[in-house]
Amino acid sequence: MRNPPRRRPVHRAVLTAAVLFLAGTLSGCLAAPVPPNTASPVAKATAAPAPAEAPPIFASNDEALAAATSFYSSYQAMANTISREGVNAD
Repeated sequence: MRNPPRRRPVHRAVLTAAVLFLAGTLSGCLAAPVPPNTASPVAKATAAPAPAEAPPIFASNDEALAAATSFYSSYQAMANTISREGVNAD
């Protein structure tokens, strides 16, 4: 008569990891804690002061577009220089 095959024992580390994982997962299912004393006065929120309106930087949309186009072209030129020569080019 043959003996039944032996089952591999589950290691203690695997059981510990499974219990810790299960405890961590289920801890998110608990109800939110209730404040102990709700009769005490609570600070009231105040409205933030309205920010002062700053004057526009550019006088017109055309002036803003010209500045953005100029900056972008200088950015592209620098990016191309870095691509050709590298970052630490002398």
